[in-house]
Amino acid sequence: MKIHKYFHSCLLLKDGDTRILFDPGGYSFLEGRAKPEDFSGIDAIVVTHSHKDHADPRVIKEIMSRNNTKIISNVGVKDMLAKDGINCEIGDENGFKIGNFFVKPVKADHEKTLRAVPENTAYVVNDVFLHPGDSLNKNLYSLKIKALALPVAGPWGKVTEFAEFAKNVGAETVIPIHDGVFVEEFINGQYKMWEDHFSGSGIRFFPLRTTKEFLEI
Repeated sequence: MKIHKYFHSCLLLKDGDTRILFDPGGYSFLEGRAKPEDFSGIDAIVVTHSHKDHADPRVIKEIMSRNNTKIISNVGVKDMLAKDGINCEIGDENGFKIGNFFVKPVKADHEKTLRAVPENTAYVVNDVFLHPGDSLNKNLYSLKIKALALPVAGPWGKVTEFAEFAKNVGAETVIPIHDGVFVEEFINGQYKMWEDHFSGSGIRFFPLRTTKEFLEI
């Protein structure tokens, strides 16, 4: 499995000819960071929750027009996308196959904010990779995965909480996500902080600074 990052929380997973795109939200496509035409051969788009920085209907429509793909998520996302005429499937709670991937949805509440929070679903891929969306929920601790997409910023958490979550799920490697709010001048210092912190815990911090880089697990 190869994992590429397309800014913020948007990740592309590849295994042979299989491609899964996670959370193509608006932040990932600001100022041409990523473009819908960057994605081809996408077998499925998987969405954790309905916030626009994770699921942008305009972007999703364009990616769908370029790919013979389907969208898989939860009821909250299904209802949100239906308003834009986009059909979304509900992922089987026991897990589902997408080509070379087996994806297991796990209910994981969105962290609290000052506004109403949407339904959030975390996803485990091939028992080795976790994308939690905007959740640090304790029911994810027992997964003990190898690679974690770890939120490292957001109005609903603290850096100490993010760090503890990575340790509690037993991650060997961390890919930082939810960092689209960082300006370029700030992100280098943040990544250095995370790298220094995790190195003392035996956890590899793997930022995937460009879309050409990838983590292979």
